[in-house]
Amino acid sequence: MDNYFFDLIGGTLGNDYISQKVQEKLEEKYKEQFESLMIGGREFNSESIKLFVRPKNNKSLIFNVSIDSDENIEDDYYYRKTCNELEMFTENNLKQNGITAISRVTMIKLNTLLEDKSLNDLIKENGEVSFLSYIVLRGTEEMLKNSFDNFFVSIKNNYKKIKLNTYVVYLSNEDYDKFYEENCFQVKFTADTFSTYKSANIKMYILE
Repeated sequence: MDNYFFDLIGGTLGNDYISQKVQEKLEEKYKEQFESLMIGGREFNSESIKLFVRPKNNKSLIFNVSIDSDENIEDDYYYRKTCNELEMFTENNLKQNGITAISRVTMIKLNTLLEDKSLNDLIKENGEVSFLSYIVLRGTEEMLKNSFDNFFVSIKNNYKKIKLNTYVVYLSNEDYDKFYEENCFQVKFTADTFSTYKSANIKMYILE
């Protein structure tokens, strides 16, 4: 079904078919229910289509799935689940301090996880784990810095032997709302993600 499969991309019926097929495969694999958020199109130099998906019982956990023309899937669910634990700790901790934020985390040196592991279990197993984190804040550095500094103390108290390279991005209220609307379904952020937001003020912090 090679050509037919890729011809489906972009049409409503085709997108529905691909999304449904991915959800069925994931539910068979993980015994959970999932929903497709976005079809990213055909992957470069690949016979696969990329989708962004999340479990129905965890709206914040967005992960990647690729499906090929033979309807085989590859995904990073367990990897993203562990990263999402740190993302949610970050967002909830900052929310308690009156800061609106969205966070995305990737692991340094670890590219995949084949088992479901909590963050502390992963740290215990590896001795030390390093992460690259982007934290996008709604407000200026002058308004938020003191409250934000308390976040690093909470991270260190909750997760022992963690290394965190963090890019903190301060955005104006208007730019933050626009950023959230345009990027909330993205699995990862990079420096280029913020290039079109004039108010972006990016600072780097290292937690060891």
